[in-house]
Amino acid sequence: MKKLLNIFILTLCMLIAGCDNDDSSVSVLKVIQSDVTFKAAGGTGSIRIEATGDVTAVADADWCTIKETSHEMVTFDVKENYDFPGRSAQIIIRNEANTQRVTVTQQGAIIIYNENDLQQATGNEKSSLIIALKGSFPFKVNIPEDAKEWLSYELVDEGIQFNFEKNTTNTVRGTSVEITNGVRTAVYVLMQYDAENLLGSWVASFNRIWQKDSATGKGPASIKESEENGTYVISLPNSSLFPMTLEATYTDHGFKIASGQYQGETKVENEDGTMTTTLYIYSGIASGYYSYWFPEQSVNLAPTMINGEIVLTLQDNGSAEGDTIADLLLGFFLEKDNISQNTFVPSLTMDIYNLKLFR
Repeated sequence: MKKLLNIFILTLCMLIAGCDNDDSSVSVLKVIQSDVTFKAAGGTGSIRIEATGDVTAVADADWCTIKETSHEMVTFDVKENYDFPGRSAQIIIRNEANTQRVTVTQQGAIIIYNENDLQQATGNEKSSLIIALKGSFPFKVNIPEDAKEWLSYELVDEGIQFNFEKNTTNTVRGTSVEITNGVRTAVYVLMQYDAENLLGSWVASFNRIWQKDSATGKGPASIKESEENGTYVISLPNSSLFPMTLEATYTDHGFKIASGQYQGETKVENEDGTMTTTLYIYSGIASGYYSYWFPEQSVNLAPTMINGEIVLTLQDNGSAEGDTIADLLLGFFLEKDNISQNTFVPSLTMDIYNLKLFR
């Protein structure tokens, strides 16, 4: 009996030893936790693992590189993504018997801004304005050297704040500023002036279409403060075959010109000269598709920069919802003080476009 008991104990010990050997030979490779989602700016990521044996890790994209591999952790670097599309790569982790694949994703580069904000203006007093911007990378701002004495900037939560020193030059001043994020650049025109800096004599250039004929022209123009408080008179005597005198108000750093302003009258004869008709002329505005003749719609005459020169151009002010105003019109009507479809003579409408006023 004692001999049988010894044999049983010996057998049991051998079984236990065999189980221990089996457990120690099991290969383990588990992914416990991972940090594998990146913005366009890139960075360092990690994959926490549980592994036995020799562990290796490789990435299948050149923008994702392995830094260090151990039984507990795989760390890696992700380069900046300057392209717009996002991208993904796989990190393949192996030991003697197992493989784990972990997908790394990275956002594309973006710069978010409002195209309607590419031109900004402020008054002559010392002031600041903020341009709302968001981007994947830190912003870089390039202000021309000749503007740095009056223009500076600082980064703020909303975007970029530009600081203007007081303008004592008695004239409009402006500059083009490049704002870069990654490899993308937006160019902003920043100007400083008041209405008084826009008064006086100008030279007007324009294109004109009238009765199917196209022409270009150039001639004197002027902007004066009227006797009525808060209004201005814009004279474009050579901007068409008929002199134009337009009343405007100064708002949002530009002269707001409303439609439907009376411009005078003219007489036209029929083809055989047997009858003369008096027509009444009113100003209007137009986009590429629609014309507007009533005071509810307007256009601004305001400074901009073209090839480094400050000029006045017609600029949309949002008064015609969903449409962009760019032209002045002269319309001919059969009755005075009655702008309507019934009195309108469309064949005589004059379109004035590409209007520019320069000193």
